[in-house]
Amino acid sequence: SSVVAVFYSTRYKLVEYEKAKLSAKLEGVRQAKKKTTVAAKKMQDIRTLTEKKFKWTLVLNEISMTATRGIWLRSMSVEEMSVQKPVKEIAVSREKKAPAEKKEVKKKKVAGKPDGSKKTATETETYNVIKIEGSCSGGAGQETALIGKYLKSLRDSVYFKELFGSNIDLSGMNQRKMGEADVFDFTIYCRLKKDKP
Repeated sequence: SSVVAVFYSTRYKLVEYEKAKLSAKLEGVRQAKKKTTVAAKKMQDIRTLTEKKFKWTLVLNEISMTATRGIWLRSMSVEEMSVQKPVKEIAVSREKKAPAEKKEVKKKKVAGKPDGSKKTATETETYNVIKIEGSCSGGAGQETALIGKYLKSLRDSVYFKELFGSNIDLSGMNQRKMGEADVFDFTIYCRLKKDKP
């Protein structure tokens, strides 16, 4: 009977020892899995940053490579722009009295334009835009044409078509004097497509 007790006691200790070894191994596996998950997350973050950096490098390269003679760029920034977009057109018409009717009919007041034209409901959409500010000089009276040529070269860029589609617009242009020279300052907005970062 004492031999059986010693046997079971020894067997129990061996099982406990194996259990402790397996628990230690399991904890090691858990730690390794945790480290692997953290490393994978870091790699994904690095990949995302690298891709975005690459894209922005291409944007900067395209902006400078398309610059035509007499154009110099002063600044570039990324901003949010809100745009009013029509949702649906609401027909607004004036009520007319039927010719056969002799009674006086009161006209209803209708919100909108008095001429009975259509009223458009709008909603606001927010977009990311690249704002390019530059100047043009030395065009011997051709500054506006040179700015137009630069705008066209941006619109014709294959990479810009992919990022912005047809949403590349000249926002404003101002003339000023710099010494004896005429300088035209301009602003171009390139509105990123919704699926772009």
